[in-house]
Amino acid sequence: MAKSTYLLLLPLFLVQLAFGQQQYTGAKLGSISGTIIDAETKKGIEYATISLHLVNDSSLVTGTTAKSDGSFELSKVNLGKYYLRIGFIGYQAKYVPNVNLTKELNEIELGVIALSGSYSDLQEVEVTAEKRQMETMIDKKIFNVDKTPAAAGGDGLEVLRNVPSVEVDIDGNISLRGESNVNILVDGRPINMSASQYLQSVPASSIEKIELITNPSAKYDPEGTSGIINIIMKKDRKGGFNGSLNSSIGHGIYTKTNNSLALNYRKGKFNVSSSLSANLSKTWYGGNNDRDIFLPDTNFYQTTRDSGFNKNNNLTGKIGLDYFLNNKTTLYFSGTVMDISGNGERKMNYLNYTSERNLVNESGRDAFAEYTIDGYALNGGVQHKFEKEGHTLDLDINYSDNDQATSEKFSQQFIDPNGESFEAPLFQRQSNTELRSVFNSRLDYVNPLTDSVIFEAGFHTTLRDFDNDIYLDQQDSTGTYQPIDSLNNRFLYDETVYALYTTLSKEFKKWTLKGGLRYEYTGIRGKLVNTGEEAKPTYNSLFPSAYISYKLSPTNNVQVSYTRRINRPSENQLNPFASYADPYTIRTGNPFLRPEYIDVYELGYNSYGKKVNINASVYMRKVNDRIGRFLQLNENGTNVVLFRNFDDSYVYGSELILTYNPFSWWRTTTSFNYWHSKFSKEGILENVVNLNNNGYSVFFNSMHNLKKGWILQWNVMYRGKMKVLQGNITPMYGMDLSARKSILNNKGSISLRVSDIFNMRRFGFESMRLENYQYETLRRWESRTVYLSFNYNFGKQDMPRINRRRNDNRGGDDLPSTGF
Repeated sequence: MAKSTYLLLLPLFLVQLAFGQQQYTGAKLGSISGTIIDAETKKGIEYATISLHLVNDSSLVTGTTAKSDGSFELSKVNLGKYYLRIGFIGYQAKYVPNVNLTKELNEIELGVIALSGSYSDLQEVEVTAEKRQMETMIDKKIFNVDKTPAAAGGDGLEVLRNVPSVEVDIDGNISLRGESNVNILVDGRPINMSASQYLQSVPASSIEKIELITNPSAKYDPEGTSGIINIIMKKDRKGGFNGSLNSSIGHGIYTKTNNSLALNYRKGKFNVSSSLSANLSKTWYGGNNDRDIFLPDTNFYQTTRDSGFNKNNNLTGKIGLDYFLNNKTTLYFSGTVMDISGNGERKMNYLNYTSERNLVNESGRDAFAEYTIDGYALNGGVQHKFEKEGHTLDLDINYSDNDQATSEKFSQQFIDPNGESFEAPLFQRQSNTELRSVFNSRLDYVNPLTDSVIFEAGFHTTLRDFDNDIYLDQQDSTGTYQPIDSLNNRFLYDETVYALYTTLSKEFKKWTLKGGLRYEYTGIRGKLVNTGEEAKPTYNSLFPSAYISYKLSPTNNVQVSYTRRINRPSENQLNPFASYADPYTIRTGNPFLRPEYIDVYELGYNSYGKKVNINASVYMRKVNDRIGRFLQLNENGTNVVLFRNFDDSYVYGSELILTYNPFSWWRTTTSFNYWHSKFSKEGILENVVNLNNNGYSVFFNSMHNLKKGWILQWNVMYRGKMKVLQGNITPMYGMDLSARKSILNNKGSISLRVSDIFNMRRFGFESMRLENYQYETLRRWESRTVYLSFNYNFGKQDMPRINRRRNDNRGGDDLPSTGF
């Protein structure tokens, strides 16, 4: 326990050792604004850095970066005597003296400030400015992935693998801070299909940034134990006609390609956008599973070896229309269609031995599957700005529908140690149809009651429908396929959620306070059609949230937050129908699962310096009625994977994210996350051997801006040994390397990326000695892949000042865009 406590507090100890605190006083506030331009072209310099310093000791007070037109504003600055330093890579720094804020002059407009090129610097190194890799807000962290080499060539899952605190396993399951119950959103909206499937169809080049919201306010959907991962897609806001082309080809064991074309045209009150993407891929996977079985009448050993591939063809098209009714009101509509098809093959070999490892028999099972997914999404709404700055009303409506049909064929041969058949071959067929639809509407209202008090309220509706029909038949001795009635069923699932929320935030002096309350009504209906079994649970829930932020200095602050969340069982976790794709490992749901309620507490520290930024936090989650994935053994020696509610669990964790810029051309990001959980003894089954679980992960990213438009980036990840309920997950590690070169007068780029250079990523599990068995699992996938990518931007590239505003509920984007 002492070791766990030390690891939990380690980030805060490091922060205390590395950084002091700068104090400032004064209650009167002012503002400083201006515009930074290039002395020759007269165009604004986006991302020019502006730092404000005290005259008496030259200490840094605050800073910012210029917007796309070069404008900037430093607000809520204490009265006093300052000077400004303005700079940007490739330009001579400029100092603005005598910037004095007084009671009589507390708003200073500096006008236009021109920067001249620094030719001596350019002879040494030529660099391209990038967005700050990580930004921290009161309730979320933002990781900008646009234009980084790691975003070249791959898909959305590859992008998430390069985000600190996020892990993606062999099956595409996504976890945040070691917890897989995370809510995945795209542009602030839920995805009407498996997040893994969706992200495999999204080119990495179409993603702008990733938001990690570990403690969402009452404004957000409270779904997900560890919080929200919000994926923000690129949206073109340039005037006139413009577009971008992205194309990549990759090769590991098999070849794959990702291509996309985006077009945008804006004139007058209209903006029309469209995009088309095509993803063709084939990926390998394989592994083994070794089990020692201890039954009352016999002991035996079984090993399973399997390998296979999945082939996917994904085509997605989108068109959107924005109409700027006036400078206060914007109407928008978009439609997306998706067509996905694919197939896969899997070969499994089962070897059965005596406990002395003498071969008894073996069997080979071949599986072939084909599937199609057809879907569409419609999105529309209106955004209105009132006369008062920040006073807004939004209405957003989204509907999506997709149908998935899968057909599988299985054949199995049974061989004795002499190579002779000892049982008739088995031939089976299975068809699985899934119909999903989601309706989502949001009405959000924001009113700044004063300059420092903001009121928000809203009403959200979510309706989900799921229809799963599974049919399995088997060939009899005459060669005729007969249905297996005990394994066939149809599962219907409907979920209705109505939510009301309100939040209130207040800023004064060094403090920022924000509180909120969300009420939700949830109604669920689950029905097994063939058996007539039906469940209709309903529940009402309250979700409070509270945040307190305190400025230790202009560049250092601490935050304390509390939120309550929910993790509703998914339709697959509730569906009691078993999957027999692997006859020795049966997966089944539990229709009696209760939702988890999670209380989340977090203490964070943020520090921003000229070279070093630190984000450190410690957190605690209390999970009531914890839903757990559990494996047990049937009397015939078959594994059964099921879900059930345990009692309560407590998760304690710490996280440190350190960004270091040793030079203007070199930036590094290091993150460390450690967690420790403890389960209540009540409600635990006999085969649970670890009531105390723990794990940790480390992520390192290094980006180098080199000469002549070159950018080099490399990532290293290591996830240490994880102690879980029934054993240990073995360590996993890997390294990625990528490079990008600007070409065609900076309108294009070419990138080369190698993922998992040393081919070391794998998933392994070693169980403890359980009641009547123990087992080991090792899974591999096609992780080492080389990608070559090309990007080209064409048309008018100037950015006009479009009168749109930010919307926190959609990740700070001006207009929503439809996402499945």
